[in-house]
Amino acid sequence: MVFDSGFDWLGTDNDQHEGDRIVMPFAGAHFGWGHAWSAHWTGERNPPTVPVSGPVFDGSSTGVVFYDASQFPPEWRGVWFMNDYERKTMFSYRPRWDGALMQPEGGAWQSFVAAGRALFRPTDMEVGPDGALWVLSWGKLYNRPQKLVRGLLGQANELEGRVFRIAWKNAPPLNWRTPKRERPHDRWSFAELAEDLGSHLPAWRVDAQEELLRRGPAVKADLLRLLETPELPLARETWALWTLGRMDEPLAFHREASLNRRIQTLRILGERARPLPDSVAEALRDPEPRIRFAAVQAIRQAREAGALEPLKSLASTEADRVTYYSAWGALRDLAGTDALRAMLKDPRDGVRRAALLALADLGQISPDDATALIADPATTEIAALWLARRSGNPFITFEPQPGEFEREVTVFITPGIKPSAIRYTLDGSAPTAQSPLFPESTSIVLRSTSTLKATLFVENKPIGDPAEAVYTKRTGEPAAPVLLVPRVPPTTVEQSLAALKSGQPERGRAIFTAASCANCHRAGGQGRQYGPDLSSIGERNDPEHLIRSILEPNAAITEGFALLSVSTRDGKIYSGILREETDMHLTLGLVAGQPVRVEKALIVQRESQHLSAMPPFGGILSPEQIADIVAWLLARKPATP
Repeated sequence: MVFDSGFDWLGTDNDQHEGDRIVMPFAGAHFGWGHAWSAHWTGERNPPTVPVSGPVFDGSSTGVVFYDASQFPPEWRGVWFMNDYERKTMFSYRPRWDGALMQPEGGAWQSFVAAGRALFRPTDMEVGPDGALWVLSWGKLYNRPQKLVRGLLGQANELEGRVFRIAWKNAPPLNWRTPKRERPHDRWSFAELAEDLGSHLPAWRVDAQEELLRRGPAVKADLLRLLETPELPLARETWALWTLGRMDEPLAFHREASLNRRIQTLRILGERARPLPDSVAEALRDPEPRIRFAAVQAIRQAREAGALEPLKSLASTEADRVTYYSAWGALRDLAGTDALRAMLKDPRDGVRRAALLALADLGQISPDDATALIADPATTEIAALWLARRSGNPFITFEPQPGEFEREVTVFITPGIKPSAIRYTLDGSAPTAQSPLFPESTSIVLRSTSTLKATLFVENKPIGDPAEAVYTKRTGEPAAPVLLVPRVPPTTVEQSLAALKSGQPERGRAIFTAASCANCHRAGGQGRQYGPDLSSIGERNDPEHLIRSILEPNAAITEGFALLSVSTRDGKIYSGILREETDMHLTLGLVAGQPVRVEKALIVQRESQHLSAMPPFGGILSPEQIADIVAWLLARKPATP
């Protein structure tokens, strides 16, 4: 992760199950994995976690930089560049603000460098002093275990790493080897140091700032005059303000100042001013959500307990998701358990909701508390979610794929258990805010001809598994049945490679389902994501690698997909892939594809094994069937965000 010219952060985050994501870190933010009680990967409709800064995607996100130098064309300045190792691509992310949350312009990012099957496997990258992007690229060794073994034995290897330089051929001349760089910083003029405060290299900004701090009061007046310069570049303004802040120069919050100056002033006050001036609490009423967010962060950073009433007032009206999240987080840190419990009876809906989120985060909610709070419309969703996460499966989301089927989804409910609320979307319509309660029954049927996504809350007992959805009314003619016949001896890699030239993708799709691949893998709009997502596997691997993965799954295990073995006090042993983890539970995807949730307090042993959950398929698939599957997988193309 890195910061931009205004000290806002973005980071890339890999995941083996639900796609890679872009996150915007800030103090107190939690993005789901390992959460105290509600792990969630995107934060969508999950108030205990922060929403991600863009759509999740299939790939392997690696390095990220922010670029704002004149050595790229204007349309490629003020943007983030992100590498994707598996897709051999570099993306550009043009930021826009959705309230206090950074998002990509247009809800997506663009391909900046796409090298296809060339030796461009980008990992880390940096902006060089010449204004070019310098990109590291992995070689051919990755995912080739036989070569890795030879390397460990000291034998010859075929590692072909690269360093790429990406530059604009029409870039204006940049002579970065200027005379001042031949002199020590203590011999630079103020103008020379101020120039570097806006440099495209963070290291140069740091060096300039440290020298200005060394000079201290002698340059304060110069820095204040610099801030009055018309159209001062954003980076220079940011670093000049923080230089003054580190000198403990009293900075006033002025509503007429630039947005960046107001945000940085609030951040500096939160970092260094004790007590905070009244202007910080007043900024909680600012019409700009980024200002309100910065003010909340300042109060939290300063641990200003005297600002509880303004924070509660903000929580009662705040509509911006990230600002509200930060507000209840500040109340959690500053109010204390007794005060938060009193807030559960506050007449303002937003305050009661904030108090429940804070208490749940602190582990200060009991099942009786949550059950009582379901009756309060302001806290129904949070209380039901807490009960569901605590007790297991009573909170279930169904996401059947669109097209190909009309769907009748039946949710089976344990007799005697009454659903407390159900929220759902049909055919892509907006979710109901609060639907009527269903009567006590043994099942609920929801019908849709397109997409159905339903979330069901019940009071306390498990109600089944999403696998119990029933699909009916297939459109078109049924596919020919797929026969899986035991093979002795098993199919070999060489036989499968020879059959590949006649592989038929449509047959491969049917075999993918018949061989139960879809129980664990997702590809072509079907299947689950217990194993690696194969939606863009054709872009990432060659046919031989795919064939070996099917026949020899233990030879090269994708990181994050090795078996985890868990033993419990009652003598049970579970082996599967780690799907989710909170402070209270962990969820494993078992070999057969079903999930199991284990209470951490019951675990006596936990061991990672270098074994794949996937069995070798050479004993039941013929060379032709493997060739068909590989032909279908090679045709998969990812949906670019």
